[in-house]
Amino acid sequence: MKETNEKEKKKELIKSEVNFLEKPFYALSKDRFKRIKCEWEDIIIKNGEKIIVKRSWEVAPEIKMGLPTIFDMKVFRIIEMFIQQNLKQNGKISDSVDIGSRYQLCKILGIENHSGNRKLIKEAIKRLAFTGFIAGNSFNLGKKRYTSKSLFHLFDYTFKGEELKNGDKADSNYLHIGPVYKKSIENYYIKLLDFTYIKSLKSGIAIRLYDLLGLKFFGIVNKDIKFIKYSYEKLCKFLPVKEYKYLSDIKRQLLPSLNELKETKFLEKYSFETKNKKLFIKFYPGTKYFDEIKLDYAPKQKALAEIKKIREMLKGKDNVHMPKYFKKQLEKM
Repeated sequence: MKETNEKEKKKELIKSEVNFLEKPFYALSKDRFKRIKCEWEDIIIKNGEKIIVKRSWEVAPEIKMGLPTIFDMKVFRIIEMFIQQNLKQNGKISDSVDIGSRYQLCKILGIENHSGNRKLIKEAIKRLAFTGFIAGNSFNLGKKRYTSKSLFHLFDYTFKGEELKNGDKADSNYLHIGPVYKKSIENYYIKLLDFTYIKSLKSGIAIRLYDLLGLKFFGIVNKDIKFIKYSYEKLCKFLPVKEYKYLSDIKRQLLPSLNELKETKFLEKYSFETKNKKLFIKFYPGTKYFDEIKLDYAPKQKALAEIKKIREMLKGKDNVHMPKYFKKQLEKM
């Protein structure tokens, strides 16, 4: 029991923006100079009628640097940690978010602090900044979806020693968060991730499945459904990976990652099935997923209980100063 608690304390938990968990933004193959394009249809029930909504998502790589890599994704997760700290401290995201030194980033990534790794981190930040996104009715901002015909970006950057907008020299590494991404985070459209677990996974596909499935499992657990099902065709788009024709090739492509997720208890099991000549994969959540749900929602339940108390205390009182976070929560209740 003592060992489990010690391991629990060592977990690095990060609150990650949901759109960039659901949709792909980094490459899983060596072909990093090709645009990622996803098109799909969602069925929405409105006034008892089924409505088909077309959605699309494009990721445009910087012409010389290409798409973000798996390493870049890990740097991005750490960046999200600093953004969340900034939001918590200020009630909104500052114009410039301090992400600390590259030595500090090396330490969180669990890699050696030498010039080669510091250079990789700098390149990762640049590549993430230069990558563009086009959302066709597919970027959720909470209650609304954002549609863009032109590219939007995650952030811009100012490295230590470079000139800030006010003319001062930067005393640290700063990011300037883009308006679309910023609005989603300030709307608390986020989900808890176990960054320690991400770093432990060997397969890039396993990491991407952890992003995607962890998000989708939440939707079924509340409805007492035991699994989620993806067509192989759609899964290839959302990972993204090459789509194979024959089952033997598909299993060779996916089984190492699926087995890794099963062995680490994120998946209880998985299965392949064919229906009308179309291949589907069923994913069943494992004990690790349910442990994460407890970690994610215990603090939220405690916070909501406190907010309810505050709401009772403030009944009938006007013009009372309170943090924006509490105001937003109270409006939702």
